[in-house]
Amino acid sequence: MVKYGKIFSLKFGYTPIVVVSSAKLAKPVLKTQDLSKKIQSFSPIREDEVSRMIKKISQQAASSQITNLSRLMISLTSTIICRVAFGVRFDEEAHERKSFDYLLAEAQAMMATIFVSAFFLFLSWIDKLTGLTDRLERNFKNLNEFYEELIEQH
Repeated sequence: MVKYGKIFSLKFGYTPIVVVSSAKLAKPVLKTQDLSKKIQSFSPIREDEVSRMIKKISQQAASSQITNLSRLMISLTSTIICRVAFGVRFDEEAHERKSFDYLLAEAQAMMATIFVSAFFLFLSWIDKLTGLTDRLERNFKNLNEFYEELIEQH
């Protein structure tokens, strides 16, 4: 590693990867790309939404209802994303919210999927054969329509 330095790039198929192998070097690299100040500006939104979630949990506990924490955390995350990205707080039962939650879940599933073509372009036919390419394109189209609708409302 010393021969080539502590910052180097690798290529996995057609995908270039940059490796910073030293914590000392990683700090300035991450600092120049740091969004911490921007993230801190959204803390009132996070605090408000966490407060609402705690209130909801308390209400459910007081009435002896079963609380699905996984569902609450997904809802919290989705609400924070909507407020930060779109400046809108969708009601949990609203059509837009349900649509966004579905699109977000599908996008997350696609991000967790390994596409053979990302590493071996000549094998992209495998992604088409398995339906991954069509699924990704459909999700992109649906997300685009959702964003356009939001933009038109503003």
